[in-house]
Amino acid sequence: MTAPLRRRKPTMYFVNSIGDLFHEDAPNDWIDRVFAVMAMASHHTFQVLTKRSARMRDYLGGDRFSDSHASERIAYAAMTLVDESTRGICFA
Repeated sequence: MTAPLRRRKPTMYFVNSIGDLFHEDAPNDWIDRVFAVMAMASHHTFQVLTKRSARMRDYLGGDRFSDSHASERIAYAAMTLVDESTRGICFA
C-alpha cells in the first residue's frame, strides 16, 4: 500500500484494479488509509473506479474530508455503468 510513497517519478496508479475500493466488505478505516497514502503522494495521479457509486458518494461526501483539503486533487473517482440490455460497459 505504501509503494507510491517510495516512488519519486510521477506515476498514474489504478487503485485496487482487480477489486473495488468501495466494496461493502471494505472497512472505512482501510479506505481511510488508502486515501491517506494518496494524499501523502500527491505528485502521483490516482484513479479509483467503482460499481458502488452510492457508497463512494457517501464516503467522499462525509466529514472525513475537511474544507481545507477539499480543493486538493488527489484522485480521479469514477463509476462503472452497465447497460443490462446489451451487457455493454461505459465509464462515467
